Amino acid sequence: MALLGFRHGESYSNVSTVLADGYGLDLTPLGEAQATLAGTSFAASDLAEREWRIATSPSVRAQRTCEIFMRAAGLSGMEA
Repeated sequence: MALLGFRHGESYSNVSTVLADGYGLDLTPLGEAQATLAGTSFAASDLAEREWRIATSPSVRAQRTCEIFMRAAGLSGMEA
């Protein structure tokens, strides 16, 4: 079994000067593009042929990253 991990895409809390708990702040357009690129890169690799379980934190930025990644990777039928 292998483990693949990556951090969420850029979120508004990453670029603001206001500290936030991070649970309610969404991805910026750049963060969405980063998640899409991660998904399309995954789909083009030999990793995509393996069986995967996907886990994510409950934060909005992590959930959105996962959702976008899964769609771009062609894994949209899976549950996170």
